[in-house]
Amino acid sequence: AHPGGARAGGARGGEPATPAADKTVEFRAENVHDFAWCASPTFVVQDTLYNNYHVLAVFNLWNRSWADSVLVREIRTMRWLEKVAGPYPYPQVIAVDCMTHGGMEYPMLVMNGSADEGLLLHELAHQYFYGILGNDERAEAWLDEGFAQYCVFWNANERYGLYGKNDTRSFPYSMFRQRHMWDAIAEPVIDLHRNGYAERIATPAHEFKNGFSTMPYVGAPLFLRSLRYTVGDEAFEKIIHTYVDRWKFRHVDEDAFRSVCEEVSGKDLHDFFKQWLHTTKDCDYKLSRFNVKPVEKGYAAEVGIERKGELIVPL
Repeated sequence: AHPGGARAGGARGGEPATPAADKTVEFRAENVHDFAWCASPTFVVQDTLYNNYHVLAVFNLWNRSWADSVLVREIRTMRWLEKVAGPYPYPQVIAVDCMTHGGMEYPMLVMNGSADEGLLLHELAHQYFYGILGNDERAEAWLDEGFAQYCVFWNANERYGLYGKNDTRSFPYSMFRQRHMWDAIAEPVIDLHRNGYAERIATPAHEFKNGFSTMPYVGAPLFLRSLRYTVGDEAFEKIIHTYVDRWKFRHVDEDAFRSVCEEVSGKDLHDFFKQWLHTTKDCDYKLSRFNVKPVEKGYAAEVGIERKGELIVPL
């Protein structure tokens, strides 16, 4: 097996004198704060070099859903992550087929319970947001889970548009999309607010009572989407690159991220962060008025916007 943390070609050990002899293998990893490795006599390894680092897909012999697919998805995912977050600095990245629900991340290695590309992207995004940028996962879970899941939504938005993947309903119903992807994403957070169970996104993981599976994983991506809306696409993309480059292989927290956001955008975002991360205020606006009338060179629209929730965002 290729354990996480091993440099490509970095394992070394003497060949066993006989088939029954023990073998000692040593591994070395730099700039990691965690590690894992996997081994199985039924593992199959598919690998290649991409962008000067080793990419491996390791799966069980019987799991044909991984063969000739996960390695391709892994490369496609790493190419996208490098575009949005910057160069991948480790010497290898490994996706391993494991009997687990969902996935788990370690520097240079992810364990996945399926070949799903969204799951793979989430876990590989953790190579940046948790691996390269070492936050305290217990105190500020949103800093890694929120960023990793936002990458999944961001990528889906780019690949499929505002409505997400193709409608699975039969024709002609599939021609009439019902709602934007982000409307569906926000539903579990909205439900917590409606039922009085909403918790702060920045709640430490061990203090959540109801919303650990929702607020860091969905609430935080909604916060990042609102941040992008507030600072603009160009500034947001520069923020992510600057954040990764400046803080790579160091410990990060909310203040580190906010300082980069304010520097790049030129905006004071203290109240913005406080509202979204440290309160349970709900973000709810509606169009209260929309009147259109013809004028000399076209049309004029009069729009009224009403804030129904407590959270204030620039419009």
